[in-house]
Amino acid sequence: YLFKDDTPALGMFIIKSGTIEIEKINPAGESMTLASIGQGEILGELALLTDIQRTASALCVTPATAYILFKHDLNDLISRETGMGVKIMQDIAALVSDKLKQTTDELVKYKMETYI
Repeated sequence: YLFKDDTPALGMFIIKSGTIEIEKINPAGESMTLASIGQGEILGELALLTDIQRTASALCVTPATAYILFKHDLNDLISRETGMGVKIMQDIAALVSDKLKQTTDELVKYKMETYI
């Protein structure tokens, strides 16, 4: 695992190689795969924006290598190189926005299929 559900979220991961599955345990105790993440993709970005626990687990399903950007390192960068820090925060906000839009689109599609 890169991280497990309901543990402290300390940083964001950039996948260099391998495949990571985002999973959540449903109320019946079964593991549900929510997404599959691969090379060049980012996960855990909310850790840089808020002080929350992880909301799902990230399981390495193949050997994987990842870079991590810790929240405290980003905060240090922002205090030293404000312009660069602001750019990174803007990029993270855009990423979160894109993921929220995708999730909303998937929810609408699911609801349409359910009610039709």
